Amino acid sequence: MADLSAGNQSTYPSSLDTYDTPLVDNTNVARADVPNAIAGAIVNIENELGTNPAGTQNTLADFLDQEHGADGTHSTIESLTVSSSVTFAGNGWPSVSAYCSGVTSVDTGTPTLVELDTTVFDTPDVAAFNGSAGQHLWLPLQAGKYLITAQIRLSSLGAGKKVTIDVRQNTLVKHEATFYNDHASTAHDVDAMISVILDLDGSLDEVQIYATHDHGSSLNVDNDQTATWLMGSRIA
Repeated sequence: MADLSAGNQSTYPSSLDTYDTPLVDNTNVARADVPNAIAGAIVNIENELGTNPAGTQNTLADFLDQEHGADGTHSTIESLTVSSSVTFAGNGWPSVSAYCSGVTSVDTGTPTLVELDTTVFDTPDVAAFNGSAGQHLWLPLQAGKYLITAQIRLSSLGAGKKVTIDVRQNTLVKHEATFYNDHASTAHDVDAMISVILDLDGSLDEVQIYATHDHGSSLNVDNDQTATWLMGSRIA
């Protein structure tokens, strides 16, 4: 550190200079003010930049050139290397898409397991979806929070009648949603959709979809990939 007011040479940028005793000239104040102002400005600049303005570069200009082009705009990043040890949230998390390609007959007033028997995908590689008879369940093999979305399309539901879809975890109803055919006199296909977030343990918790209605006689769900399906994915 050098006190410039004492006539010492600057030690910047190894250390910050000071200007502790401003010059005084009682005969001509202007002559003292000029070097005082200049020295004060130099010290202010040094304090603003700190002792390492160039970082790992040789000069401050070299340092600024690392991020800015000659026109002052930010330079384009030439390349970026990411370590292979970095793990991004969601990498390898379970997800599934399955649908009903067979026949599910739903009795009136009786909750019925929707027979989701075909998968579009089931990741990761260890299959967690079971589309076999009497199962039609998803058992994701990681503990976490899961977003589950499902839809059924009930064919020819009577006028003024309703259909209910529910999501079950280990056969227990977690959430349900009810939809109506609001036509006064005509039977129509009715879509029932539901979205829920479940906390699953990754070893025992199974997810299934059930449907029921009050039509008065059995009805079939539409066995099409766009009509009756289940999608699920871990989100946390």
